[in-house]
Amino acid sequence: MSNVSPLSSASPPRTVVERSSGRVPVPLTPILGRNNEVRQVLALLDQDDLRLVTLVGPGGVGKTRLALEVARIAEREFVHGAWFVPLAAVRDRTLVPATVSRVLGIVENPLAPVEDQLRDALHLRHLLLVLDNLEHLAGVAAPWLIELLAHCPRLKVLATSRSSLHLTSEQRFLVAPLPVVETSEGDGRLGPALQLFVQRARAVRPDFDLNASNRQLVADVCQRLNGLPLAIELAAAQVTVLSVAEILERLKDQLTLLRMGRRAAEDRQHSMHLAINWSYDLLTLAEQDLFRRLSVFAGGFTLDAIEHVCTDRGEGAGNTIRDELAIDLTGSLVDQSLIALDARSDGTSRFSVLESVHTFAWQQLEAHGEVETCAARQADWCLWLVEKAEQGLVSEVDAAWLAVLEAEHDNLRRALEWSLDPAHDRADLALRMAGGLWLFWYYHSHLFEGRRWLERAVRASSTSKPGVRAKALVGLGYLAHCQGDDDEALGRLTEGVAIFRSQGDRWATAFALSVRGAISEDQGDYDAGHSFFAEANALFGETGDMVNVAVTLYHLGVVAYGQGDLDLALTHCTAAMRLARDQHDPWTTANALSWLGLIHIDRDEFDEAATVLTETLALYGTVAKTERTVDVFRRIAVLAQVRGDARTAVLLFSAASAIGGQIGAVLALPESGAYDRALGAARQALSPVEWDVAWESGQRLDLVDALVEAHACLEPGNGVPRAVADHAEPAGNAELVSGLSERELEVLQLMAEGLSNQEIADRIFISLRTVTNHVTHIHAKLKVATRTAAVAYAIRNGLA
Repeated sequence: MSNVSPLSSASPPRTVVERSSGRVPVPLTPILGRNNEVRQVLALLDQDDLRLVTLVGPGGVGKTRLALEVARIAEREFVHGAWFVPLAAVRDRTLVPATVSRVLGIVENPLAPVEDQLRDALHLRHLLLVLDNLEHLAGVAAPWLIELLAHCPRLKVLATSRSSLHLTSEQRFLVAPLPVVETSEGDGRLGPALQLFVQRARAVRPDFDLNASNRQLVADVCQRLNGLPLAIELAAAQVTVLSVAEILERLKDQLTLLRMGRRAAEDRQHSMHLAINWSYDLLTLAEQDLFRRLSVFAGGFTLDAIEHVCTDRGEGAGNTIRDELAIDLTGSLVDQSLIALDARSDGTSRFSVLESVHTFAWQQLEAHGEVETCAARQADWCLWLVEKAEQGLVSEVDAAWLAVLEAEHDNLRRALEWSLDPAHDRADLALRMAGGLWLFWYYHSHLFEGRRWLERAVRASSTSKPGVRAKALVGLGYLAHCQGDDDEALGRLTEGVAIFRSQGDRWATAFALSVRGAISEDQGDYDAGHSFFAEANALFGETGDMVNVAVTLYHLGVVAYGQGDLDLALTHCTAAMRLARDQHDPWTTANALSWLGLIHIDRDEFDEAATVLTETLALYGTVAKTERTVDVFRRIAVLAQVRGDARTAVLLFSAASAIGGQIGAVLALPESGAYDRALGAARQALSPVEWDVAWESGQRLDLVDALVEAHACLEPGNGVPRAVADHAEPAGNAELVSGLSERELEVLQLMAEGLSNQEIADRIFISLRTVTNHVTHIHAKLKVATRTAAVAYAIRNGLA
C-alpha cells in the first residue's frame, strides 16, 4: 500500500477545495451577429414569471457562445451572480446535481442527498444558473430541475440543448444559424457569417484579404454551410492550404449528395457533419489518427495524456504518431479548429473538443475498430496517474495533486466504468484505481460517488492481490463511516486490517489502524482509540514515517483530552506540533495547534490560547480547510466566553453553526463538552434579546466576515474580561446620536436586527456600496473595529 497520510482530523467530511473556478468563462473573441438574440434572451430572463429558458438548436449553431454572452451581461443583475456548469462530459445522469454543486462551491454533506443540499443552499439565492449541453441528461435532469426551481424562488436557469426539455415551465428560444447576407443598410458592412469566416481565416493566415474577387465565394461557402458557426470556422481554417474557390468546390460535390430529399433541419445537421468530415479528410494520416484517438477522453485532456494514450509509446499503439510529433500534431488540430486550447490560471494547458466534433471523432474511432485499444490505454493511463498522485500525496495533503485528480475526474470515471464492464475483464484495474482514489474522494467530498465506485470494484474483483483488496476495503470502510454507516465501516476495516497483518505489511497495517482509530475517536470510544493510535504510532516509527508518527501523536492527544487527561493531551499535541513542523507538514501542525488552543483554555492559559489559535487560522488558510477553520471559530468563541465577552462568543458559535451546516461539518465528541459549557455560560450572561441579536448576526456572516470577527477577538489587548469593560460608563445617548446622521442611525439599527449589508440595501432602497460606506462611517464614529462591537454599543446605549 502506498505511503499516504492517514486522516489528520476527527470529524467528516474533510475538504481542501471548496469552490471550482466556475462563474462565467470569458471567450477570447467577440460574439458576432447575435445582438438581437442577446437582447431577446435577456428580456426573457427579466420576466418575473419565467424561471427556465432553454436555448435550442443543432450542434454547432452557437448555443453555448450565446449563453455565455447573455450570462456575462446578466451577471451583474443577480445578487449572487451567474454560474456556468458544463455538462457535456457528464455521462452518468445521477452526477448532474453533484456537478452543479461542485461548480457552485457547495461541499457535499455525507449525511444528506446532494439534491437536498443543493436545494437548501440555493433556497434564498438570487442567482443565474447556466446548464450547458443538457440534451443527453434531460430525462433525469427534468424532475430534479423542476423541484429545484420550485424550492428556490429567486433562482433562474438558462439551459442549452439540441432539443426541448419538454417542461411546462420551460421557455424555448430557438437559436438560428448566422445570417449570411450582408447588412441591408448598403454601408459595405459584412453579414455575421462572413465576418466570422474572415475572423477565423485571419487567425490562421493574417494576410487573408476579403476583396471583390472572393467576397461572393466566401458568401457561397457560408450559405452552403447553412450559416452554422462551427462549420464556418472549420472551413475558414483551411485557407492556409486552399483558396476560397477550392474550399467551395470541395463542398459542392459532397453537399449535393447529402441534400437530396432532406428537410431544412436535417440539412443543417448534415451540413455540420459534412464540415467536420471534410476537415477530417484534409488531415494527414497522423493527424487523423490522433483526432480519432482523442475521442477516448472525457472532460478534456493534457499534452501528457495525449503522449501516454494516443502516440506509439508502449505496446499495442498505432505506428503513425511518434512521441516527439505529439505537440506538432496537436497544434495542427488546434489551428484547424478541431480541438480548442484552454489556457489555465495555473499556467498549464488543457485541450477540449466541442461535443459535435467529439461525436464525429468517436464514430470514426468505432469505424476503424480502435475503441477497445484506445479505451484500454486510457484506463491504463488513468491508473498510472492515480498511483503517481498517490505517491505525490505521501504523508501530506498535497493540494496540487488533488487539483490534478479533480481536473481529470471525468476521465477517471470513464476509465472506471470501462474497466468494470465484464466484457473487458479488467476489474482488477478498477479495484487498484478505486483503492488509490479514496483519499481524493474523501478530501474533495465526493463521498457518495467514491463509496459507490469502491463497492462496485470490490464486488467485481475476485482475483486481485490481497494488499490491493485491503487498501480498497480500508477506503470503503472510512467512506461508509463518513456517511454514518458504522456497521459497514467496521466490517470492512476489520477485514482490511486482518489482510495487512497477514501480509506482514507494517506500514499498511499502521495506516489501517489509524483509520480505525479515527472512527473510535469520532464515536467517543477513547480507550479503543488510544489502543489503535498507539499501535499505529509504534509501527509508523518502525518504518521511519515520521510525518505519520506526528499525526498519530496528535490523535493520541485528542483521545487523552477526551479521557480528561489535560497534561497528557498537552504533552502529545505539543510533541506532534513540533515534529510536524520539523517534517514541514502544515496540515498536522495546524491540527495540533488547534487542539493546543482548546487545551490552553481549559488550563486557564488564555494568552497562550490566543497565540496558537491565531497561528492555526493562518495555517488553515494556506490549506483551504473550511471545516477546520469553522471549528477554530468555536474554540475562539470559548476563549471569548471565558474572557467575559459573551456576545462575541455567541456570534462566533452561530457563524460556525451556519457555515459548518452549509458544508456538512460534524461536531466531534471530545470538544463538544467545552462548547456546551461555553454556550450555557453565555446564555446566563445575556438577556434573551441580546442572545437573539448575537445569534442572528452570526447566522448572517460569511466565512470572510467571520474571520474578521475571529481575528478581532484574538487581537492583543483582549485579555481583560469584556464583562469589566461592559460596566464602564457609556457615552450619553444624546452625544452618541449627535455623532451619527439619521441614515447612519437607521443603518445601525438594521445592523442590530441582524441584517446583512445587502439586506439593508434592499430594505431602505439604497445601493450596496452606499450601505458599505455608512457602515464604515459608523465604525469610525463609534471607534469600533467590528460589526459586532457596533451592534453591542447600540444595544448598551438603547439604540437597538
